[in-house]
Amino acid sequence: MSPAPTVRPRVLWVASNEGEEAGRVADRTDRFEVGRSTPADAMDRLAAGEYSAVVADADRDREGLSVLRAVRDRHDALPLVLLTSADADADIARSAARAGVTATQPAGDPDALAARLETLLDTYEGGDRHSHEHAVSVLADLNDVVYRVVDAAFRQSTRRDITALVCREIAATDSYRFAWVAERDESDDTRVTAEANTDGYTDDIDLRLDAPPAERGPTASAFHTGDVNVVDDTLTDDAFAEWRDRAREHGVRSSAAVPIRTDDETYGVLNVYSQRPHAFADREREALSRLGQLVANAIAAVERRHRYETLVRNLPNGAIALFDDDKRCLTVGGEAFADREDIDTDTVEGTRVDDLDIVPAAFRTWWEDAIDDAIDGERVGGEVETSNGVSRVQVLPVHAGGSVESALALTQDITERKTRQRQVEAERERLEFLNRLIRHNLLNGLNVINARCQLLASAVNDPDAAEHVEHIRNRGADLAELIEQMRPLMDAIVGDADHSLRRVSLTDVLETKLSLAAEMHPDARFHADLPEDVSVLGDELLGEVFENVFDNAVTHNDADTPVVEVTVTETTTTTTVTDDDVHVPDPDRTYAGDEVECPAVTVAVADNGPGIPEDEREGVLETGVSQLSEPGSGFGLYLVKQMLQSYGGGIEIRENEPRGTVFELTFLAEHPER
Repeated sequence: MSPAPTVRPRVLWVASNEGEEAGRVADRTDRFEVGRSTPADAMDRLAAGEYSAVVADADRDREGLSVLRAVRDRHDALPLVLLTSADADADIARSAARAGVTATQPAGDPDALAARLETLLDTYEGGDRHSHEHAVSVLADLNDVVYRVVDAAFRQSTRRDITALVCREIAATDSYRFAWVAERDESDDTRVTAEANTDGYTDDIDLRLDAPPAERGPTASAFHTGDVNVVDDTLTDDAFAEWRDRAREHGVRSSAAVPIRTDDETYGVLNVYSQRPHAFADREREALSRLGQLVANAIAAVERRHRYETLVRNLPNGAIALFDDDKRCLTVGGEAFADREDIDTDTVEGTRVDDLDIVPAAFRTWWEDAIDDAIDGERVGGEVETSNGVSRVQVLPVHAGGSVESALALTQDITERKTRQRQVEAERERLEFLNRLIRHNLLNGLNVINARCQLLASAVNDPDAAEHVEHIRNRGADLAELIEQMRPLMDAIVGDADHSLRRVSLTDVLETKLSLAAEMHPDARFHADLPEDVSVLGDELLGEVFENVFDNAVTHNDADTPVVEVTVTETTTTTTVTDDDVHVPDPDRTYAGDEVECPAVTVAVADNGPGIPEDEREGVLETGVSQLSEPGSGFGLYLVKQMLQSYGGGIEIRENEPRGTVFELTFLAEHPER
């Protein structure tokens, strides 16, 4: 009986031309037969007959590439060869890889092409032809891996724990030999960070992420494109030529490089290897792509948790907690718990907010609503006061990609701040009361004095006595005017009022107050060198500044004849202007603005008294305290300092020669501009 004839495998040759090269290739081998087809009827020919490989020409319109893509959609493992020109660009290679082409081969060398096809057919015919049952088994293995990784990855502590888990799960299946993960580090180098069953495969492996596109390996291509990069056959695929010997030594025939990436960031590439050629069909690629995304999301969640835990450990004077959309506490901590032996933060984690003992029952509804609002994307804030103190609370949405995944609650103890605030408010109320008391009682008393002086003036015939009565009336009028101005005075010192400044004639004010000082201190001598007309920024209280300085120069003077000399000098000074072009008068408060040079005027008041020791000069200007060697209240100079600051100026104290003290009072001459 004659032996059955050997049935040779058939190769379908798809070309827009007559396919002359197909004939030349067929003449070079008796290993296979060649059948010709045009791109238009290729799919029908393939469906009607048994073919073991498909060859297509990368023509100008790329019809051949489209045919190979359509073939790959229907046939997972069929070897596909794309014929290219000798100078084919990198774009052709990338397009071929995306289409699932097994190999690219330069046209024009029938011997080389025949040898390539024989190798591919040996692989295809001699190996597992991916029966339906086997494909289902492989996919089931991969889906089990995905399930186990998802179940365990989000419970891992670190990024390395997650990637190591994925590699172990993949390597433990019957469908794959081993797996490893490559990541780019802070210095932009790429290195293997996790692996399982590699048995030295990754030793000294060169990943070259910075290589040109045409020279990139599977890992680099997946990292840059964000797509799964598959090598169908490590022994024939040109893209794997550099690692072919390594693959043969470790018994692998195909690989998949899977980017581990979210919408925002690529964390690395998962490389999976199989002993089967053409192991990664479409559904496996899709499953691996999903696995890469899930692993990336798990890494992102772990790193976010680490950031919050770092914040928890370092948050001063407060507490921080992270809640999921079920209002369950994920992590909690902060300095507020450092001294609370009655609270175990480990038991708090995993507890719903309505069961948290650390939250007073009266505020649990507020907390639940705040977390719900944060999950809906809103920021919630407020102050919560309990028997333990006052806390400022902020509940913020935590975004992951395009959605909110959790709520972050920041709680800061502001008890001390609220106490100070209440003390300040109480002090303001006392100042207001004092202001009204002084205005009411003193004004009534001065009105009585003024009325009695009028009676005395009409009854006194002695000219000297009449002059004294007139002095009393004038001084009483000055004091009554000062009391009427007590409101703006207090507001200027407190610093909360809108203190508007206007140009005031400095020359007129100095002449008036020097005349009054000479009248009040007839035993002293006052000398002044005043310009004809100089104006500064001030208000109706400007004269009180000089009255207090002149009085101080005489009251604390031990000379037989106190001498006070006043000089005026034009100069410049530095002040602050805010972004709204508002002048900031108070240097003891912090503002956001620019320092600018501004025209100014300095009034120097020099006396011949005992002088002030250098280490006491600063204390002279403090509230209600005099550190002078001579007794005195010190309140007048404190008032001078406060008023000058409210005008945007300042006061300096220096030694006079040969003895005495000089007070230099600086005023702004104009409103400052940028």
